[in-house]
Amino acid sequence: MRALEHEHPQHTAHHLHTSTNVTHAADLQSTHNSALLAQHSTYTSQLADVQRLLEGVHIKQRYEEERMHQRWSEEDRARKNRMERVIRAEEDKLRARLDAEQRRREEEEERRCREDEEGMEEAQRLKLEKAKMKAKEEEERQQREQQEMEKRRREKEDSDAEGRKAMGIASAREDWKYARETLKVRRSSFQ
Repeated sequence: MRALEHEHPQHTAHHLHTSTNVTHAADLQSTHNSALLAQHSTYTSQLADVQRLLEGVHIKQRYEEERMHQRWSEEDRARKNRMERVIRAEEDKLRARLDAEQRRREEEEERRCREDEEGMEEAQRLKLEKAKMKAKEEEERQQREQQEMEKRRREKEDSDAEGRKAMGIASAREDWKYARETLKVRRSSFQ
């Protein structure tokens, strides 16, 4: 065996060198793996830190949004309350102004009524006089129409009577009188 070793010293050195290389490579690989594991552990830890920070940021952001929303709601309520107070105040002013105008108109109307009472009595008297005159004129007009109608009726009867007389016919009035007389005579004869 020794003879073989002496015969191939290069082979043994090479084998030794290869063995050292493999051991060194294994050490390097082990060191690299350890470094990777350490790096992975660091990254995992950093990732967890970043996630915690992000969660903290999100929580803070939600809190801020809620706080802003609440503040806006309060400001909106306060603005609405201010607007309602202003509107109520304006409505009260308008109502007071309208009431004052109404009172002024009523007072003016009362004053006019007091001033007009004497005038109203005079106006009433004149109105009554005018109504009496109108009634009198209407009565006179009706009398004239009645007289005119009576005159026309008499003229027509006279004209009709002359025509009947010329033809030998009795008037309706004469016929009526004759019929009445005849009826009276007949009644008396039946009794």
